[in-house]
Amino acid sequence: MEEGTFVHTLCTPHVVCPPLCTPSLIHPMLYLQTATSAVVLSGHTSEVFMCKWNNVKPSLIATGSGDSTARIWDSANPNLPPVVLRHAEVSGEKNKDVTTLEWSPSGDLLATGSYDGVARVWAMDGSVKYTLAFHRGPIFSLKWNHDGTRLLSGSYDKSTIVWDMANGTRECQFEVHDAPALDVDWNGTDVFASCR
Repeated sequence: MEEGTFVHTLCTPHVVCPPLCTPSLIHPMLYLQTATSAVVLSGHTSEVFMCKWNNVKPSLIATGSGDSTARIWDSANPNLPPVVLRHAEVSGEKNKDVTTLEWSPSGDLLATGSYDGVARVWAMDGSVKYTLAFHRGPIFSLKWNHDGTRLLSGSYDKSTIVWDMANGTRECQFEVHDAPALDVDWNGTDVFASCR
């Protein structure tokens, strides 16, 4: 299997495997498998760091890569080109790796975080709804609250930010960690945890 390859077995719920890295191979691909067949989705030009199925629209899967793009693929129509979400003007631009991604609870928006410290919220057509630029380091984690009204980000800059999704503004920022905020998660709509 090639660098950045993911395998999903459709007969087993909730299986998304981590990348299997082989440094000598240069064409990252996403593999979708059943017990009898496999579909290969290719297009990224660098390693694929993560993938996330859409819980509302189960044929859609998003991927994030070191090529400065995220992509939205339709596994029901693998011959269709993916929607490409460009985080840089030039593919592979330094510090634009997509480091995290998360679907909104409605399944209509995709939030991405990148190494440049900018979070972006994308519509299904690939347009940017919000650019959330306040972190001073790479974003490691993004999570929507349960009703999709807020987005939480955790960063290398040791802070977490709550973003208001009604208007894409910073609601509040917490700088309580003495090391990078590696993960964040919501409990309902108003309570969250972050860890380092």
